[in-house]
Amino acid sequence: MYRQVYDNHARLIRFVRDCGVPVPKALYVAGEVVLNANLRRAFDDNQFDYELIQVLLEAARSHGISLDIASLEYTLRKSMERMAMELLENPTDLPALLKLETAVSLLEATPFEVNLRQVQNICYEVLQITYSDSRERAERGDEAAQEWLDHFNDLGEKLSLRVI
Repeated sequence: MYRQVYDNHARLIRFVRDCGVPVPKALYVAGEVVLNANLRRAFDDNQFDYELIQVLLEAARSHGISLDIASLEYTLRKSMERMAMELLENPTDLPALLKLETAVSLLEATPFEVNLRQVQNICYEVLQITYSDSRERAERGDEAAQEWLDHFNDLGEKLSLRVI
């Protein structure tokens, strides 16, 4: 029901807010419940739809909706840890690396901080296991290895990892 109320009144919420008038409590609550639930679901989704997450964060911002920081941080952190473990299980898997890199890139747009300690530790393990071999293959002209290195270097920079 909250979703139906929010979907039918999202434009009204934005209009009322843009006019400087307080949003009616019932509409605000519906927006809060729906946007937080949608964000949790998007953060937890294995496909990790970056564009959808951006749209939801922008909707929350533009509608003045409060985010449930604790549950959203937890869900996003666990999802990123899961992505990092997938990369650790198959460290040369470029799609797994790209998915994690995209998730970490999203952190710039989130209005909250995420504890990345576990993700950093897992990525450090990947660095120890795979980086030297990939660099050697790239130096011998392997374009796939070079692409992996480029993305891993970007990920390392975003995670504040010192990449060799």
